[in-house]
This record gives sequence, structure tokens and C-alpha cells, in this order.
Amino acid sequence: MGDYVVVINAKDVALTGKKSTQKEYMWHSGYPGGQTVLKFDKFIERHPTEPLKKAVWGMMPKGNLRKEQIHRLKLFAGSDHPYASNIVKSYIPEPVVAVKTETVADNSALQASLPPPVKIKFGKRAKK
Repeated sequence: MGDYVVVINAKDVALTGKKSTQKEYMWHSGYPGGQTVLKFDKFIERHPTEPLKKAVWGMMPKGNLRKEQIHRLKLFAGSDHPYASNIVKSYIPEPVVAVKTETVADNSALQASLPPPVKIKFGKRAKK
């Protein structure tokens, strides 16, 4: 099925623009008058990991395995979690170094090794 993904500091997620005050999360309990609507700011105070979980849920393929795969996503509001001893590899992006490449002044040897281009002619439709 795959590995587990552990995400820490989920409460520190940041949104751009006015999304933190305009984005709404809505759910319904099933009872009359049971609709609840919360803005992002209030929602993340109540449930610090849910906005990120809902975002990942919405981006996953809409298939039968989605529910099983989302159970392998472990979200934690802070940096403390019980999976510290199980983590084999953590994601730390490596710095990108620009490398200057040499330009080929004469590409005639390259062109000679390529096959000649294929010419396709499209004719007009035959009249009936």
C-alpha cells in the first residue's frame, strides 16, 4: 500500500491573500438547523490539522483507495509526534546550484547522425 507520511506543525499553515478571513468550512449534522459554517481562522483554532487534511483529501484521486490512503497521512499540530523513532528519511530540499554548460559551436556532426526528416503530403479530398 505504501509508506506513511508524517506532517508536523500543521497549525502553522499559511494562506495567501484574504483567504484566512474569507475561506469557509461548512458541514451539516443531519438535524434541522444543524449546519455549521466556520471561517478558516476559527476552524484552525478548533481543529488545527483539519484544513490541511481536507486540502490533501481534495487533491487525491477520487477512487476506492482514497480512504485507505488518507489513513496513512499522519498530521500533528505541533512538532511532537509518536513516530519519531520510525522515520527513516526526512524531506530536506537540497540547494540548487546553477551549472554553466558548454555550448556546441558546430552541430553539423549531430545533424549528420540524424535521419532525414519525413515529409508528409496531405492531398485534397476526392470529389464524388
